[in-house]
Amino acid sequence: MLRREMLNSPITIIEIDEEKGLGGHELKKINGKESPIPELPKQEKYSFLCFDLSILSPMNQAGVLIAGVLVFFMTCSFVEEYAFAVLPKFQYGWFMTFFELLCFGGFSCIERIWRRDPIFSHRAPFRQHWSVAIFMTASRGLTNVSLQYLNYPTQVIFKSMKFITVMIGSVAFYGKRYEKLEYAAASMLVFSAILFSLGDADVSPKYSSFGLVVVLLSLVFDSLHSNSQDHLVREAKASMEETMMFTNWFACMLSLLVIIFNGELMPSLEYCSTYPIAYIFFEIRA
Repeated sequence: MLRREMLNSPITIIEIDEEKGLGGHELKKINGKESPIPELPKQEKYSFLCFDLSILSPMNQAGVLIAGVLVFFMTCSFVEEYAFAVLPKFQYGWFMTFFELLCFGGFSCIERIWRRDPIFSHRAPFRQHWSVAIFMTASRGLTNVSLQYLNYPTQVIFKSMKFITVMIGSVAFYGKRYEKLEYAAASMLVFSAILFSLGDADVSPKYSSFGLVVVLLSLVFDSLHSNSQDHLVREAKASMEETMMFTNWFACMLSLLVIIFNGELMPSLEYCSTYPIAYIFFEIRA
C-alpha cells in the first residue's frame, strides 16, 4: 500500500510503501520517478562475555567495558607476577605461553558456537592467519620469558612502550602518519623507561641486561603482530571472531613445537604435576 508524502519543498512528493517502510529495498517514486531509498543504518551491537549490551545506554556500555578491562588486566598482572615470584623455581615461560594460547583457542571456539557461526569458516586466507600467529607466538613467548630475568614492574614499564614500536611499524609498512604531540609523548615514555631501568638496576634483586634485550625484542614482534592483525581485519575483511579463532590455534601449535624442541615440555609437565595450582593460575590468567 502506497501513501503520498510531501516534504518541505513544494515540488517534492514521495510515495512510501507502508508495509516496507523507509528501510525497505523496494523502488519508490520520487516526483513520479523510480528511485531506491537507502536502508537506514543499523546500530552496532556490543557484547561482553557473550552477553548482549545493547539493552544498556552507550554510557553504561562504555562503563561496563572499561570496568571489565581494568578487572581482567589487574587479575592477569597478579597471576603473572605470582607465577614467577611466588611459585618455587618456576622457569617455564614458553609452557605458560602454550597453555594460555590453548585456552584462547578454546574460548574462541566456544564464542563461535555461542554465536552459531560456522567454526571453520574464514574470509582471509590461511597464510595471513599464519603470519599473524608467528608474530603473536614470538611476542607472547618472549614476554613471558622476560619475567625469568626481570621483576614485574620493570617488565610492565617496557611493555607499556608497545605503542611506540606499533607507531614505527605502521609508519614504515603502511605509511600512517601521527601528530607531533603523539611523537612527543612517545619520546617522553622512552626517556622515563630508561630512568626507571637505571634505578631498578641498583635496587632490584632480579635484574638482567639479557632480560631487557628479551623484552625489547618482544616489543618488535608486538609491533609486527599488531600491524599484521590490523591489516588482516581491515584489508582481508576477517572478523574478530575469525581472527581470534585461527591465529590463536595456529600460535598454540607453534608454541607447542617450541617447547618440544627446546626440551621444556616434559620438565614443565612434571613441575605442574608437583604444583597443580599452577594450572589454576594459568587458566585464570587466560
